[in-house]
Amino acid sequence: PPRYTEAGLVKELESSVSVVKIGTKNSDADYKINFKSFFLRKEMERIIEKEKLELLHVHYIASFYGRYTLNLNLVDALKQNVPVIVTLHEVQYSCKGIRNKVLCRIEKGIVKRADFITVHTPEQKRFLESKYNTDKIECVLYGIKPRKLHEPKGKNVLFFGILSRLKGLEFLIEAMKEIPDVRLKITVAVQTIKLSE
Repeated sequence: PPRYTEAGLVKELESSVSVVKIGTKNSDADYKINFKSFFLRKEMERIIEKEKLELLHVHYIASFYGRYTLNLNLVDALKQNVPVIVTLHEVQYSCKGIRNKVLCRIEKGIVKRADFITVHTPEQKRFLESKYNTDKIECVLYGIKPRKLHEPKGKNVLFFGILSRLKGLEFLIEAMKEIPDVRLKITVAVQTIKLSE
């Protein structure tokens, strides 16, 4: 998983339990595997057995698991002999269009297979509980401990995230007209998933 989403969680967990990190080839994880491989389930099974793991926590960002596999490798990998928690970093609010239909099917498979799902906002929790008629979803806020870095200069709003349709950035930009004394800074990463070449 990306370093910024799991660093605080891992640090907190390591204070009370043994944590084994599974990551990409370029990560500092204990095990470095190919998350885009069709053999993802076997790799995870091998690590779970070797380390005698009692729980698996998976961070789900669609582009991490491969456009050629359509993320079916991850859905299959959720069948394990230990409980599996999946953190959904994106929730599919619309299933219109080919790309969104595919992502909705993947999301449905993940919610069905995972033992527990975590999301980032109470709204995502309510939406998914209603969409999939399930009670295994919980909101876990990935907040920060505030500390004073410098004196603020005026009033500021920061938008930080993956730039994708339906994120609502256009509404934020439009709303800024109503508060002209506030400065907006937008920092984004562009996510693209091609279903075919």
